[in-house]
Amino acid sequence: MMTLDRHTYIGCALLVLLVAACLRLYGLGTYPPGPHYDEAANILITRSIALDGANMFPIAPSYQGRESLYFYMAAPLFRAVQAGDFTLRVTSAFSNLITIAAAMTLGRLMFGGRRGLVIGLAVGVSMAISFHMMFMGRQAYRAVTLPMMQALGLLFLWRGLYARRMTFSALWLALGGAFSAGALYTYMSSRLFPLWLVLAALVLLWADRHLWRLRLAQGAVFFAALALFAVPMASYALDNPDIFLQRLTEVQDGEVTVTLAESVRRHALMFFIEGDYGNLRYNIPGRPYFTWIEAPLLLIGGWLAVRGAFTARDGRRRAAYALIALSPLMIAPSVVAVAGFPPSHMRSLGMVPLIFLMVGVGAAFVLERIKPRWILPALLAGLLIGGGAVGWQYAHWARGAELFRQADADLAEAARWLDENAADRPVYVAAFHRQHPTIIALYDGAVTWLGADSLILPPPDVEGVVIFAQAITPPAAWRDYLQPIPADTIPSASDGVTPAFGAYTVRGTPPEIPPSAPSNRYITLLSASAPAITAGESGALTLVWHINADVPFYSLRPVVRLRDPSGVELALTDPFLLDTQTWRAGETIIQNIRLDVPSATPPADYAIEITWVDRATDTFLNSVNPDGTSAGIVMTLPDVVRVVASDIAPNIRPPRGEMVTVADGVTLLGWGGFVGRDGDMPQYRGGERLTVPLYWQASPASGERADVTVTARLGDDIPLPALTWAHPPARWRDGEINRVYASWSLPRDLAAGDYALVLEAGTLTLTLGSIRVDGQPRLLTPPPVAERVGAVYGDEIALYGYTWTQNGDSFTLELVWHALRPPQTSYTVFVHLVDSAGQILDQRDAIPQNYDYPTDLWESDEYVRDVYVFDRLPDDLDAVLIGLYDQLTGGRLYVSPTPDGIIHDYIPIKIPMRER
Repeated sequence: MMTLDRHTYIGCALLVLLVAACLRLYGLGTYPPGPHYDEAANILITRSIALDGANMFPIAPSYQGRESLYFYMAAPLFRAVQAGDFTLRVTSAFSNLITIAAAMTLGRLMFGGRRGLVIGLAVGVSMAISFHMMFMGRQAYRAVTLPMMQALGLLFLWRGLYARRMTFSALWLALGGAFSAGALYTYMSSRLFPLWLVLAALVLLWADRHLWRLRLAQGAVFFAALALFAVPMASYALDNPDIFLQRLTEVQDGEVTVTLAESVRRHALMFFIEGDYGNLRYNIPGRPYFTWIEAPLLLIGGWLAVRGAFTARDGRRRAAYALIALSPLMIAPSVVAVAGFPPSHMRSLGMVPLIFLMVGVGAAFVLERIKPRWILPALLAGLLIGGGAVGWQYAHWARGAELFRQADADLAEAARWLDENAADRPVYVAAFHRQHPTIIALYDGAVTWLGADSLILPPPDVEGVVIFAQAITPPAAWRDYLQPIPADTIPSASDGVTPAFGAYTVRGTPPEIPPSAPSNRYITLLSASAPAITAGESGALTLVWHINADVPFYSLRPVVRLRDPSGVELALTDPFLLDTQTWRAGETIIQNIRLDVPSATPPADYAIEITWVDRATDTFLNSVNPDGTSAGIVMTLPDVVRVVASDIAPNIRPPRGEMVTVADGVTLLGWGGFVGRDGDMPQYRGGERLTVPLYWQASPASGERADVTVTARLGDDIPLPALTWAHPPARWRDGEINRVYASWSLPRDLAAGDYALVLEAGTLTLTLGSIRVDGQPRLLTPPPVAERVGAVYGDEIALYGYTWTQNGDSFTLELVWHALRPPQTSYTVFVHLVDSAGQILDQRDAIPQNYDYPTDLWESDEYVRDVYVFDRLPDDLDAVLIGLYDQLTGGRLYVSPTPDGIIHDYIPIKIPMRER
């Protein structure tokens, strides 16, 4: 029987690498399916580097920021072989094989002699047949380079510690520092690796304190090299902290899925009891990192490592044991990621390769207690049997139908199919991620992205192709537009039967545009409809739009608000859209938007408000009336959404008050706080709106339930208007609960002081709370101005005058407004700097006094100072136009008189030449 010595070790190590290579390379072009979103993103980044010459070192800023070592490693192959996922996966496979080889050599070097040979081979066998190492070696993920760089850094470090000549020692130590720094350029879990190295160095320095000069010199070389090669990453982190920390903060500061204590518990179980089950793409759900056979070896190795860190005679070995003992703590980045569905095998990669050395130490302890001639057969048997088992497990996992969907293989097949079948037809893709890199990486044609809630019809008489990801089923209402492409022309999913994706043709038809349809320059609303929505539930609002002109905006979207009659916002939805600049003139967009109606919303027909805004530039689109005049940024559609009462009374406990009977069958359950205000004594100004939610219940009535008149007052003698019922009590059903918003505008001349808000209904009197009214300082005499104007906007506001001052390159315009009577609308001031042709060169649009003093708070005969600052005046400035408009309706106030006798909706101001 062959025994293990240095000569047989080499042959066995090659066999280990051969088995590992077979497991990682066999069928690599087929399994795993994909490329997945993250893999495709890596393809696009590597192409940019390899083919376009992009500089993305040390971090590629796209896709949440990705360390770029992996991409630069693959770039030469992209240029020489193929710029796709197969090349990246080959890069991953060989990176993983290098990791195994380095880890085997590291184990042999750390412990030396025959024991080092056993540990090295045991480490190699364990890594070769590890499902998770095999997984990393077959995926196009950059994280595969983290254990490789850590293994090489540690290998060269230990080689330097054992070198007999200082020259060679310094060379190896410098290489170790360089590769250890290289780990920082791999994956976010690498950020703590230098800390573990410092701890090991301290152990080494203490254990070999009789050699402290030598160890300090070696440490200086190693850490100097590490620091030098870490400079680009450190510099980038300081210059771009948002990108450097983006992904890390996402998994720490996002929606917390578990507590930190629970995350610690789950990660403790991850090693050999229950592993990553949050994402099928990363693991067979629940499969632990190590098998039940490796578990006792891991525990034994951990105990030996802890003991050896304190008792080993050789300082280098004590440091080795210390690093191995610390390896379970190297999963700290995954543990603290409480918003990332822990445990995560991927984020725990920082423990590799040292955690496998822990298994190797435990295996050596067990194998040393059997006859030497059986050590090698035991290791080889484990290699072959374990390799066969893990290969079968991986193949079964990789062929699963659910993995096919989660790995985005449906979109990969769709992209390849489009490449051959789309021809010149417009292509629309419905996927949960817009701008999906899997489609972009594999299909060169133009794509319009739909998401899962939209359908776009091409311009009239144009045929397009619509692709739906396998997990998205088109709504039944869309079937009239979609013509299925024969299934026998569509690739199959992994089961060989189910179509990999949905494929349809769609043909545009001329739209019927209502004569008074809400519209802006680019988009016209054709229809808005919704089924009745039960209070406390969500429903689909369907909006149909016609594209009037090619859209120049990247992230244009309709912000939809549901409002009650008092103006309170009941629901808001901001549907996510991207690549809207691909929308073509003549297309029709059908949007299904979810509206969440709050519980206890009274049954009634409600209006919706739609505002089109480009989120990339914060540009709001102005609507136009049929005559071409401005209609403001808000499209108001009355009575679109019908809310019906729920058959089940909501479980609502009002924050304030006690249940009282107001009338026969009408019960006030309580009320809430002042909407939009904090504290027990919220502050208001005269003219501002005060809103309180009242919670009513239809209690059993002796007869027909009568309507109830509810009035309110401030203090003892300031009456407020009666409550308006959108759904009056006479229509209530027994048990029904309604949240009714009572809203009043405070008198503008309300004196400063504290006021109780008192509700009165019949003989009932209730105090809902108290408010504090701040005295609004009002200017009732005209301040000095450089130029008097006297122009009147509408019949409400006059521009009394202005003062234009210059301070270096900065110019300040102070306007003085005069309220002729209390304005009923909050107007926006526009200050436009125009050239002689009337083109706007610069502008300011704002509520007066930097949004702090709306016009609907002004009192009659009040003067208001309003300041606007410009960094510089354009050289071709001809005039400054000043006007007022209602942002909601877009309506401008006309001016009289004007200098030229023509009616305008602005007043022009000439700037003195000496101030230019």
